[in-house]
Amino acid sequence: MAIPSWLPLGLAIQDYHKQGHASHLLVHTREGTVTPYPVEMFFRDYEDFGIFDELGCAHARDKVLDIGAGAGCISLFLQDGMGLEVTAVEISPDAVEVMRQRGVRDARAIDFFDLSEGKWDTLLLMMNGIGFVGTLDGYEAFLAKASTLLVDGGQILFDSSDLELTELNPADFRSPDSKYPGEVWYQLEYKGIRGQPYQWLYLDAKTARTHAEKAGFKFEMLQEAEDGYYLARLTKKVPEKSRP
Repeated sequence: MAIPSWLPLGLAIQDYHKQGHASHLLVHTREGTVTPYPVEMFFRDYEDFGIFDELGCAHARDKVLDIGAGAGCISLFLQDGMGLEVTAVEISPDAVEVMRQRGVRDARAIDFFDLSEGKWDTLLLMMNGIGFVGTLDGYEAFLAKASTLLVDGGQILFDSSDLELTELNPADFRSPDSKYPGEVWYQLEYKGIRGQPYQWLYLDAKTARTHAEKAGFKFEMLQEAEDGYYLARLTKKVPEKSRP
């Protein structure tokens, strides 16, 4: 039986929550590189947020859908620190159980694309959370789905990067059948348990803008950093007939 891609992540989050420490989560690339990822990153406090995390939270408003919420660190800050109404979604049931135990009031174990009810003012995807869409086609599908979940004038906040401007070599990560350099192949491992490989997307700003505007969103660059990293806001345009 195939091991779900995100099972290692959920197990690592469970261990850290129970014990206050965990073995490193290992990230495998197609070329055989193995990078240890510190699990405590999913449990950081606001004081340990990066600048994009801080800015993303600062721009969040009203009802927020935190997509790929991990162990809920950002959801908890928005909920308890800013008093916002937050729905946290995560595909790993183990991670969702931890979020609930940590106090996230509305944490759901569900694939974003399976959401069918609810409207939000802000869709938030931090720590390159937009990457879960996997491919450019997946990004287009995400924008179409997001449009149905946002109120008119609602916003999507996400950070990502242009792999070709980083110190990384895109060829080391690229998925075998990809048509875009930012479509990469990863596989997670924790304590000898390897999940199924999955695709992840690193999206350069120009491509992100082009597809967003085609899908009916206004694109704004909120912050740029070195090596192609950026924080963007996509705003759902209000239909002409809905304007006063």
